[in-house]
Amino acid sequence: MNKIYIIVLILIQSVIVFSQKQIEIQVDTIYFSLKEAHKNQLAVYSLNLSGQRLEELSDSIKYFKNLRYLKLSSNKLKTLPKGILDLTNLEIIDLMDNRGFIIPEWIGKMKNLKVL
Repeated sequence: MNKIYIIVLILIQSVIVFSQKQIEIQVDTIYFSLKEAHKNQLAVYSLNLSGQRLEELSDSIKYFKNLRYLKLSSNKLKTLPKGILDLTNLEIIDLMDNRGFIIPEWIGKMKNLKVL
């Protein structure tokens, strides 16, 4: 009986370690296009749309519920869509080098946003 108990514990520990590795891999995946990111919206943790000459960001950004890092630097953005408020896990938005960008007043409502 003890052998079975030990084997079960080892199996459970292996599953936990494997699950943790899967989470780390998902977090490390960086998407570079909205088209690719929309194929698996809940797996998007990091989205880099820098240097794509974007003049506006699609409100469809709100579907990336697990997004933590959004890089929008070196574009032509003037503001952000209000749908970004739905991204409750978002911690960092990089808006560097978007001339004429106006920070929306409502951005302060984003509780987890640490860096803008």
